[in-house]
Amino acid sequence: MSKIRIMFVDDEPKVLRGIKRMMMTVQHDWVINFAESGDKALEMLALEPYEVIVSDIRMPGMSGIELLTEVKNKYPSTVRIALSGQVDNKDFIKSVGPIHQFLSKPCNAITLKSTIVRACALRSLLDNERLTRITSEMESLPSLPDYYKKLLEEIASKDASAKSVGKIVSQDMSMTAKLLQLVNSAFFGVARHISDPAQAVMILGMNVVRDLALMTHTFSQFKISHDKKYLLDALWNHSIKVTGLSEKIARAEDFGKEMLDEALTAGLLHDIGKLVLASKVQSDYDKILKEISQSGKPAHEVEYDIIGASHAEVGAYLLGLWGLSDSIVEAIAYHHDPMKSPGSKSSCLTAVHVSNVIAMNSHKLKPTDEDLIDGICMEYLEKLGLVDRLPVWLKTCREELLEDINNA
Repeated sequence: MSKIRIMFVDDEPKVLRGIKRMMMTVQHDWVINFAESGDKALEMLALEPYEVIVSDIRMPGMSGIELLTEVKNKYPSTVRIALSGQVDNKDFIKSVGPIHQFLSKPCNAITLKSTIVRACALRSLLDNERLTRITSEMESLPSLPDYYKKLLEEIASKDASAKSVGKIVSQDMSMTAKLLQLVNSAFFGVARHISDPAQAVMILGMNVVRDLALMTHTFSQFKISHDKKYLLDALWNHSIKVTGLSEKIARAEDFGKEMLDEALTAGLLHDIGKLVLASKVQSDYDKILKEISQSGKPAHEVEYDIIGASHAEVGAYLLGLWGLSDSIVEAIAYHHDPMKSPGSKSSCLTAVHVSNVIAMNSHKLKPTDEDLIDGICMEYLEKLGLVDRLPVWLKTCREELLEDINNA
């Protein structure tokens, strides 16, 4: 197996020497090179590929933002990390698009190494060069027009607050994913992972969210033909339903606040890979939808047949690049096949896997308990010693679904 190639870019030789000392312990695992300017970095990239580039933001001549934008356009598969000192909100907002993750100087060796290791490890999730490339180049994901309109209207309102804006964001998977990417960057200095979109708005502040929405097109409307709008509506409705059921299961298991937030967010984002496919490989996605309609096979199985990967891996890869928590990434990656997960404890994956199956089956006419659990991986629940908890989850989920079931 060839070594992973990493490039560090900074105009200060002293900084590069410090990074070189920090990286001494991993020299045998990685090929590490250094460039003192954006122009030099692009020359090196033209000669050989790099899996990761770590660049300062403020550099004379070509700035780090300009460099990483060029890298995104020319070498989209390369993971792009910013490592910079004092950066104001304006520069940070400009960097939102081309940068996967943002680290602040001074950065300790453990944080720097673990960020790079995690980014490289994500490639094992999505062993598909084409999908890796198109997923890595994504700067944002489109939102449904109704939610985007609500956000703009609320931001413009004189009564707008972090709570009211956060409530809108928490109903939209695209806005949630992007805000969690930003709030978990080192720029804001948050000591722990934030998984609650409403809390993310509180930390980012109304001015930053307003600038993101109005100035950088971080949030945008999903442009889709009228005949496919019902598919997106169904996707959003399903995601909201899984969010509600995940909360019920998480509370039944007495998840703490942090794990509860992760379960809710993972429930909302579990199918976000479908947005990537719908917006980036439209012709293939049309084939996928047609085959699902004709064969009745599950979406992830048809996706494997046609493009060689499923929305689960695509979504997990993107959100992993964006720095969301390992628990959320795990839940998204394995929500169809939890036995592939290396985890051995109850987690938000448990809540999302069970909730997704129940939500998918809840559209059946007057579903029985057997109908609702059809497709849950019992081997996984047995491994975790949770089979006896299933009746409890079913009861609490039925309470959540009661109105929908009665109206079926």
